[in-house]
Amino acid sequence: MIINNIASYHRNVVNGGKTIVGFPSYDGRGPIIVGNESIGVSAHSSNVDGCMDFLRTVMSADCQRSFASANGFEGGIPVNRQAFAQVSDEYITSFNSRYNNSGATGSTEAMSMSSVFSGPADDSLKNGFESVVTGLTGNGYTVDAPINAIVREEIPAYFEGQKSLDEVINIINDRVQTVLNERG
Repeated sequence: MIINNIASYHRNVVNGGKTIVGFPSYDGRGPIIVGNESIGVSAHSSNVDGCMDFLRTVMSADCQRSFASANGFEGGIPVNRQAFAQVSDEYITSFNSRYNNSGATGSTEAMSMSSVFSGPADDSLKNGFESVVTGLTGNGYTVDAPINAIVREEIPAYFEGQKSLDEVINIINDRVQTVLNERG
């Protein structure tokens, strides 16, 4: 289960009766962060000040709020704390409005919402979600395509009995170090 916004936390954890745990890992670190978007300033930029201005704009509360509120609060988790609080409050207000209105009309939506959600949302939803997000540890999951390609190329020799695991590990380490050295 992936929790990528307050709506999915509400749906899956609070009302779905699920518990958040991490993937099995060698160090037992628990849930991890998986970033879908990132931003930075290249060391080779010809206009570092302009890039930094853009970065500040993207990380501002207004921009982060807009990002997270996109597509009915399915946009993501804002990293700006002010935006996080605003989006959480807006989600609770929006959800409660839909929940209360659907219950009053006796519509199909009311039956669907009443079977999925146990009642209106309150600040405990925001506080619980914030506790989960701020309690995340670990390095997050990242993919480095060139490094993965090296592993995919070298590991079959071990599985086919052509080389020992130690030999394959040494080859992988040497090739990866070469890639890292070339990157600087």
